[in-house]
Amino acid sequence: MFDNEMRMTLGALVGLLFEPLIGFGGHYPLITIFLASIIMGTFSTVVTLWHTDLIGQARMQKLMKAFNKTLREAQLKKQTTKVEKLKKMQPKLMKMQSSTMGSQWKIMAYTFVIFIAMFAWLGMFINAIPYRIISVPWYLNVNLFSSYVLQSWILLYSLASIPFSFAVRSAGKIFILKKRLNKMEV
Repeated sequence: MFDNEMRMTLGALVGLLFEPLIGFGGHYPLITIFLASIIMGTFSTVVTLWHTDLIGQARMQKLMKAFNKTLREAQLKKQTTKVEKLKKMQPKLMKMQSSTMGSQWKIMAYTFVIFIAMFAWLGMFINAIPYRIISVPWYLNVNLFSSYVLQSWILLYSLASIPFSFAVRSAGKIFILKKRLNKMEV
């Protein structure tokens, strides 16, 4: 991420695949950005879902919700003995929860390298097109390199990627959980 030469090399390698696939010769940068966001969103979501124990995660969320509710009620009722016992249990629960979250951080590290390479390629791709002004439904002249919070092309990428990734994640969760439930019924 911080080594510009390595990032550009990774971007060039990714470009070997994606330039002919979704580059369209630089004629449709908005479509290229949109397709890149769909590809990366789908890839990272599928990899994450593949390596996540959804049932274990749901159990942990349910356990933490019940624990927090019990702790809150004990604090409101000023049951100091119960609060002390629950607070002694809290580190064990937090350790269990962090082990569940730890596996997700490992997955994110793998997908992050590919994400950086894809972003490097997109930056190189957009920098190479002869025109940088595009039209979007809400504004006719958007400079892809103008910066608001982030550069416009990154905001457009995010605008497509976030909702699409959410939809893929939701559909994937339903698919995986239905599959596991069907196995349990057999």
